[in-house]
Amino acid sequence: MIDIYYDMIEEIINTKYDKKMMVDLSFVDKDTIRRLNKDYRGLDKPTDVLSFSMVEGEYSELAGDILGDVIICEDIVLENSRENGVSFEEELLRVIAHGTLHLIGYTHDKQEDYKSMVDIQESFVKKYIQKLDKEDD
Repeated sequence: MIDIYYDMIEEIINTKYDKKMMVDLSFVDKDTIRRLNKDYRGLDKPTDVLSFSMVEGEYSELAGDILGDVIICEDIVLENSRENGVSFEEELLRVIAHGTLHLIGYTHDKQEDYKSMVDIQESFVKKYIQKLDKEDD
């Protein structure tokens, strides 16, 4: 099952890059993601996913094939899946897609950017949730 998540990451990355890029997926608790959210975004609250690009910023020339980090709070993903009436696996696909899209340059600072990003995110979720469902059969 884990391969499906990595396949989705690779497909998202391939929409921008023609080479293999590495992404680190980390799972952390609510306290850790809250601290990271406060330190890097100025928001003192937990969130489901944070992304840290290695290909942008002051040291981007050192990144090589490392695209960046996607940090996920499993507890928040579980809470969101229950609130949204979807499986944990589907919500996990959603946050991984969201975080990976940020790594390749998508933002949602403006409403029109948010809609575009979510549309792309949800197209990947739809495709890969079908693959997960087939694995369960």
